[in-house]
Amino acid sequence: MKRTIFTTAMVSIASLLLAGLAMGSGMDAKDAGTAAVEDHMGATTHEMAAQPLNADQISELQKLLNDQGYIVGEPDGMIGSSTTEAIRQFQTDNQLTSSGIPDPETLRLLSPDAEKQEFFGLAPEYGEKEGMMEEAPKKLDY
Repeated sequence: MKRTIFTTAMVSIASLLLAGLAMGSGMDAKDAGTAAVEDHMGATTHEMAAQPLNADQISELQKLLNDQGYIVGEPDGMIGSSTTEAIRQFQTDNQLTSSGIPDPETLRLLSPDAEKQEFFGLAPEYGEKEGMMEEAPKKLDY
């Protein structure tokens, strides 16, 4: 009986703590629990976060890899073993974590111009687009 009460109390306290963490960080309780487990296991989400790509973006990725000498064959819009191996080799050659996953850091380095990065769904780094804020907004007369 004491064990049941103790266990129930501990689960309730843990749930409240996770809910508090979630509210403070802007994520739901399930995500907070997952993040706590990943932290405990030593994995961080940014190390394994793949940039979700559609077929056109994958074809462009394959073209960029081919252009830089990481041969994947004819761009087909699907990430297969040759594309994964080419990404892994590119990452190794550029001192990135060699996962074979097209993460944002890899895509940013593979496509250094802002237009390509936008095509891959990446926001440009601060100051990357020249001339964006050079001109002051014009005053509108109402």
